[in-house]
Amino acid sequence: MSQDIKNLMGIKQEHLAMILGVNRSQLSMYLIGKRDLPLEAKLQLSQILVFFNKSKKTKKIENDVIKNDAIKANQLIEAQIKENAYKQIIIEKKLKIKEKKFIDAQKTLQIIEFLVASNLEIDSKTKSIYEMIKNNAEHEIQTNGLAAQMPLKFLLHDFKYQQMSIENQFSKYFSKK
Repeated sequence: MSQDIKNLMGIKQEHLAMILGVNRSQLSMYLIGKRDLPLEAKLQLSQILVFFNKSKKTKKIENDVIKNDAIKANQLIEAQIKENAYKQIIIEKKLKIKEKKFIDAQKTLQIIEFLVASNLEIDSKTKSIYEMIKNNAEHEIQTNGLAAQMPLKFLLHDFKYQQMSIENQFSKYFSKK
């Protein structure tokens, strides 16, 4: 019987005992069938049980605290989605910058290779300029190449998956606009 009442009402024994005007041990003994309750307490308990049986068949219980909790949950979910979207935008921008720098560095290398191949006789000053530009382009490739892009792509994938997961799992909480 104890489990039935606890499952039905979800109230702590201590609180139910206070409501019924008995002490907790008295209620506990009653719930396990070892003691009886005063008549007034049994009547009040039966009224509470009837109320909960009717309310679980008709509609869910709502009050201001529950409504406010639902509003807060909705706000937290919406804030998480916005934060996630913001992080995705930041990562996408960083990724585009790396991709552009990588492509530009490749083009620069191609130009330098073309110039070196087409000019058989290059003076030392021009040769050192080409070498400096080539080194700079190679550095840009190392800094912004595919290996440098992959962590951002993984992170972006994770944020997109997280957003999809949030939207799927918590869609019942979204406010209907």
